[in-house]
Amino acid sequence: MIIRKKGYVVVGSALLFFLISGIPYLYGWWISTSDVHFSGFVHNHEDHLQYFSLAKQAEEGKVLFEDRFTTTPHAPRLINWFWWGIGRIMAWTGWGLPFTHQFLRFFIILLYVGTLYSFLARFFSGPSLFVGFILILCGGGFGWIVRVLQKISSILPPDFDLPDVWLPESQAFLSMMITPTYCLAVTLMLWIFISFLKGLKEGAFRYFGLCGLINLLLLFFHPFEWGVVFSVCLLTGCFQVLSFEGKGSAAFKGLLMVLFISLPGLLYYVFLNRLPLWKDVLGQMALTSPDPIKIALGFGIPFFLALFTFRGLPPMNQAKPDQLLIYSWAVGGFFLLYLPVNFQFHLINGWQIPIYILALQGIEERIMPYWENRFSGSPRPNYITVRRVFYGLLFLSVAISPLYVMQAKIKNIRNHFDQLPYFIHQQEVEAMNWLRNNSRPGESVFSGDQIGNLLPAYTGNRVFTGHYCLTPDYQDKLKAVKDFWDQNNVSLNRVEWLKKQGIKYICQGAEERALGGYDPSAEFSKVFSNKRTVLYRVE
Repeated sequence: MIIRKKGYVVVGSALLFFLISGIPYLYGWWISTSDVHFSGFVHNHEDHLQYFSLAKQAEEGKVLFEDRFTTTPHAPRLINWFWWGIGRIMAWTGWGLPFTHQFLRFFIILLYVGTLYSFLARFFSGPSLFVGFILILCGGGFGWIVRVLQKISSILPPDFDLPDVWLPESQAFLSMMITPTYCLAVTLMLWIFISFLKGLKEGAFRYFGLCGLINLLLLFFHPFEWGVVFSVCLLTGCFQVLSFEGKGSAAFKGLLMVLFISLPGLLYYVFLNRLPLWKDVLGQMALTSPDPIKIALGFGIPFFLALFTFRGLPPMNQAKPDQLLIYSWAVGGFFLLYLPVNFQFHLINGWQIPIYILALQGIEERIMPYWENRFSGSPRPNYITVRRVFYGLLFLSVAISPLYVMQAKIKNIRNHFDQLPYFIHQQEVEAMNWLRNNSRPGESVFSGDQIGNLLPAYTGNRVFTGHYCLTPDYQDKLKAVKDFWDQNNVSLNRVEWLKKQGIKYICQGAEERALGGYDPSAEFSKVFSNKRTVLYRVE
């Protein structure tokens, strides 16, 4: 009966959050017309299309992937088991990108909320478990207040922003809405932590082996969180040694096993970073964490509750591995955010979990007992009522930010109606269908960066410029595109230049016409045209 009830909670919550977080998508499809189609993405289009470009290659039967956002020749070397699997599913079912994205959202949300519920059950039970579960899924900070203040006064500069309204890694609801792969990465992290804790408690090395295997899956899916996982496990192991429970040796042997099993993934990324193209691509990342004050304000009241109710570590001989891991993740995770790496803010992914656990423990162990003792005389407020009111106010304080984010996405979709990449014209779809049916996978197309972001995922073509990170020398490429379409640039031999770049087709649409008035028809053969888009072949 308990297991069945847990299943109802998990499935019901997953369905509820899938539907609520899907409201911006429903709005996008609702305002679409027969000529203007919603793309199926509400934010961060470049990264979604980057991943679906890998799935497109898997559709074609490839196992190793190449970077199709560049015309620079290179051998396929990228491995990603998840997007390979999604590509094979798309090949078997014939699903398109928008439907596949929604399928992924529901599947990952179900997996995520189920894992989160099980993980929280190690720390809470009864109503506290459900409260913590819902707060983490709904939680946000003070970002919405900043946006409101910026609209009604000049008290805050326009560039002042808090992470809970723009950084999916900092908010579970935002991740579920726009970047479900981040939720899957957190799910794998929690599986690793659960396996590691079982290994510590039982001294069974099979759990450390499982931990290493899941870690390997994480490395070949979304490797950025590996530093968080191993650092938290290492710090937990160090605390375990200090607890004098005689299990320190097992902890470090387990960590060595995890590291050994993870070694192929680590060596693979060392190898990948030595390849010229991938070294350039990875070097273009600039994902800098917000400053500590913005982090604190972005996590809002739960952060301050966790901070001000924190009692410090218990006596080491009384410390439990579960609690040690939460301390390690909460404290160590904060410092990891400022490691000198170019993917800093990826390391915040999942950090709200230990923050909320510590906040709830502070409420249950310090605030509520203080309230009960403070009013120990007569008349005495009803304790249950006070508790419900307190948690109700806390829920309202953290849930406003997700609601603000949702309406902001809807507004953004409305403001970008008829514009790439939010919406795709039917005539642009027809041009992409022509490329899909008449060009070979991997043949290069010269276009602007907006349509260039779409082509690798929709048609399988390489592009001269597209994703801001996966296109080497991105800014120089943008300038080259502008120079090409400048009708006054008579010194450029466009035919020879395109051949040198290895480009087979030119795409001229509204985006390209806005860059300049050059007419390719005098030098190139027209192979497809409609009122909006023309395709030329480079002979």
